[in-house]
Amino acid sequence: AVRLKQQTVLHADETPVQQLDPGAGKTKRAYLWAYRSNDLSGGPPMVVFDYQTSRSGSHARAFLQGWQGTLMADGYGG
Repeated sequence: AVRLKQQTVLHADETPVQQLDPGAGKTKRAYLWAYRSNDLSGGPPMVVFDYQTSRSGSHARAFLQGWQGTLMADGYGG
């Protein structure tokens, strides 16, 4: 994650995944947040996955804390 956050342009998106919920005997929705370097940066491609239990934008803010640059993302308002 440290090397990824040295990039000036990042791409981010979240994907829903099913998480086992043993106490309930079923699954529940969780999210795999993906942060990726930009192909045009000239460096090696990098991807970091961050597993979270919600789609809240607070997870992206926490992951990117201290980072400065341009973030490419879809239009989700969370």
